[in-house]
Amino acid sequence: MIKPVFFLSMIFLAAAGAQAGNLANGAWSSARCGAKPAAVTVDQRNPDAYNKSLDKVTAYQKDTNTYLDCLVAEGNLDIQLISKAITDEQLAARAARDKILADVKAANQKFDGK
Repeated sequence: MIKPVFFLSMIFLAAAGAQAGNLANGAWSSARCGAKPAAVTVDQRNPDAYNKSLDKVTAYQKDTNTYLDCLVAEGNLDIQLISKAITDEQLAARAARDKILADVKAANQKFDGK
């Protein structure tokens, strides 16, 4: 029986489209979160300019939170995809080894008359 958590994680991985981030020279970057929001400055020239700049600060904070949430989600998906790929390779190698061992055992029995 397939365990529900495993089954649901496989559905999630399939639905996610498996678009991984980019890894180059030891640095990871997002493939789908867009550009990092540009930092804004607080305008301290006068009270009106200050109040207007606070709207930009609020928007920056909101955009940054959205961007960081996207990075975390994409990074976690990449980790899951990498782990699954490694596990699949390990299982394939184990199956190949088991087949070889079974063939060796069968050949030994055949040729040794046992």
